[in-house]
Amino acid sequence: MKVTKVFFNKFKKGNMLGFASVTLADGEDEITITGIRLMQGPKGMFIGFPSNEYVDKESGEKKYKDICFPTTGETRGKIQNAIVSKYKNVNGNSNEDVPKKGPRKSHEPIDMDNDDPEDLPF
Repeated sequence: MKVTKVFFNKFKKGNMLGFASVTLADGEDEITITGIRLMQGPKGMFIGFPSNEYVDKESGEKKYKDICFPTTGETRGKIQNAIVSKYKNVNGNSNEDVPKKGPRKSHEPIDMDNDDPEDLPF
């Protein structure tokens, strides 16, 4: 699967940098995902996929459930790298921190201090 198109809309509010849409292709098959958030965290930029808010019946707490998400760390890395690259192109700023992490479970926290080239998704 390849990222073939990336659109980015700047929307600076708090730690949010903006929203992206990506088109993924595999041969002639394509799918577009919209509403991907690009965020600035203490250890670098990261992406958040579209989600729905709900209230947990047991605890009464507000929670979020992703609508869609990559099933492999490699795919998440490809999407994140494409969005960060587009952000830098649109923003004209290449001094932002970009997390470096290889394949991982899609909901696992990102270890941004891992510089092992064999763990990179490309």
